[in-house]
Amino acid sequence: MRVINLLVVTCIIVCVNATWKNEDYFRVPGGMMMHKSCLHHVEAGSHIIDNDDGVFVNGERVERCEYKPIYNEDLGIGSRISGSRSLPADGWQTWTSYQHPNNSTFTTFNGNFTVPNAPSSFKRNEIVYIFTGLQNDNWIPNSGRAFGSPQDFEIIQPVLQYGGASANGGGEYWGVASWYVTVGSGAFWSTELKVNPGDSIYGVMEAKGPTTWFINSVLASGQNSSITITRPRLSNNPWAYCTLEVYNIAECINLPPSNSPSHFTNMILTDSNGPISPEWTSYTEDYLGGPSQNPCGADFTI
Repeated sequence: MRVINLLVVTCIIVCVNATWKNEDYFRVPGGMMMHKSCLHHVEAGSHIIDNDDGVFVNGERVERCEYKPIYNEDLGIGSRISGSRSLPADGWQTWTSYQHPNNSTFTTFNGNFTVPNAPSSFKRNEIVYIFTGLQNDNWIPNSGRAFGSPQDFEIIQPVLQYGGASANGGGEYWGVASWYVTVGSGAFWSTELKVNPGDSIYGVMEAKGPTTWFINSVLASGQNSSITITRPRLSNNPWAYCTLEVYNIAECINLPPSNSPSHFTNMILTDSNGPISPEWTSYTEDYLGGPSQNPCGADFTI
């Protein structure tokens, strides 16, 4: 069994952070801010269907997103000098990636990840996301690549969160929920479950048909919070990730301490032919030229 450990190396660097002041937009895991009309909390166990007839949650029509997402480049975050490490830390700081060898869709991505200790200091507008995820495109938020995400971008993900600067609320505690984030239809998330440092979360992403996915966040107690998504563009998800994504982190002490990593274990990937043994590759923000350049030294060890 291969173990992937997320390590955040703590240092102390202070900087001034300019915050986005448009109160109609909120952060979502997946590298963008979305208009409030594009954000949907759904009860655990809900089924979202998105097709040519509209967007429906448990059979009830919801408003289709008519606003484009806002990216860090829109906020001026992407304009920092390349090659210099600077705070605040924003975007994917470190992640592991694996692409299906034939660029075909995975049918399962399940596994455990643990809840680290809380940051020793935290501010209201900061956010930490830790998750496993599947995407239809290898777009990495805030990486110094082309502006914005592809128009058909989507990500499914069970997400561990600390901080209250996210679309789903939150606060100075760890919580977990199941998310679907997509350009064109907005973001959907299940009811958040509060968790504690040391808890283990079993993240579930399983195909239930050619265009239907079941996403679940399961605690050791058996308590869980799931959503099911049906949408044509979900027919191909060939990219798998384990990720640390953060926003507005003004000091490195606002991240989980380095002596309390998140352990990703028992990772299971399958396609239509059965189990796959992935060769994970580890990346950091500075590798792809992201603007904050991974200033706190976060990293995955495999």
